[in-house]
Amino acid sequence: MAVTPMRVLFPTTITAGMLTSTSAAQLLTGQKQWSATAAYSVDAVVLSGTAADASVYKCISAVSAGTNNQSPAQDKAHWVRVAPGNRWAMFDKSVNTRTALDANWSVKLTGVDDGCDGLALVDLMGVTSLTVTVTRPKPADVSISAAVTSVYAEDITVTKSVSSAGGQKWVFTVSLTNALSTAVDLGYIPPQLAAKTDVTLQWPQGKTWTIEVSGTQAGSIGSMVVGNFIELGDVDKDDLSSAADDYSRVEVDEFGIAELTSRPYYRSVSCSLLVTHERVRFVHAVLMGLRATAAFFVASDDYRYTPFNTWGHVEHFVLGTRSGVYCQGSLSIKGISQ
Repeated sequence: MAVTPMRVLFPTTITAGMLTSTSAAQLLTGQKQWSATAAYSVDAVVLSGTAADASVYKCISAVSAGTNNQSPAQDKAHWVRVAPGNRWAMFDKSVNTRTALDANWSVKLTGVDDGCDGLALVDLMGVTSLTVTVTRPKPADVSISAAVTSVYAEDITVTKSVSSAGGQKWVFTVSLTNALSTAVDLGYIPPQLAAKTDVTLQWPQGKTWTIEVSGTQAGSIGSMVVGNFIELGDVDKDDLSSAADDYSRVEVDEFGIAELTSRPYYRSVSCSLLVTHERVRFVHAVLMGLRATAAFFVASDDYRYTPFNTWGHVEHFVLGTRSGVYCQGSLSIKGISQ
């Protein structure tokens, strides 16, 4: 039986003050900044609001020039919200709203506290190599040491260094190479069928983190999550199952023309769970605390197992006692989205 630890990443809320720099554009092609004096036709797309409050709206009823004094957020008769602004879509905890990334992109967060010890890049697409650098001030009781590089997971290396000027630093170098991306490069399958993947990384707990993620390839990302990892127990790699509920639908108009309309999808995961007797009470409390709470569940840091990672909440769990080291249990995680 091959086991891997099942962990849950509690997300830290990213504020405008934390996002100190990013190359991700706020306005995408076809979008315009909303103006109170401009005219808009049906299906016009605008961006209204600032920073984390910026949202993309679609016009559902024509607006005449000079007559609209209400913002799209207030004017429900003319506008409907369709997504957050591109720059902040990766922080809204929904994989169905994505941040588009141009080539040579970077995202930098500073002042991340709350004992943060991990990062998840969820539904990464088009990016096969990236670098994640996490830095914090060097504690007084830590001595300066030379950089040490080691293998973190499949195609992921980490270099840890301590310097008097830069503090403590972990640099994760990620290279996502797999048969599917190779098949796309060779033209065996079309690019739109390329699989999205997740990258999860963990480092020692601490405060005042600076986290910088960068890459050289254009692509997109569903969610960027930073927070605290809690280990729930071990799962058997031979007893993991993943499912997806796709809410896309076929709509037929009055002329009998059918059109497939894309709508959100949600992943869900089921697995057995092995918990030591000493941790049963703790794990039970964590799972009960996750009731009606969104978090990111991670079955493995190995990106080949990303189908078993998901945004979701605890739909059902069972913990039972038995003789031996482990208590046998089961866990069902239902995917959700905002």
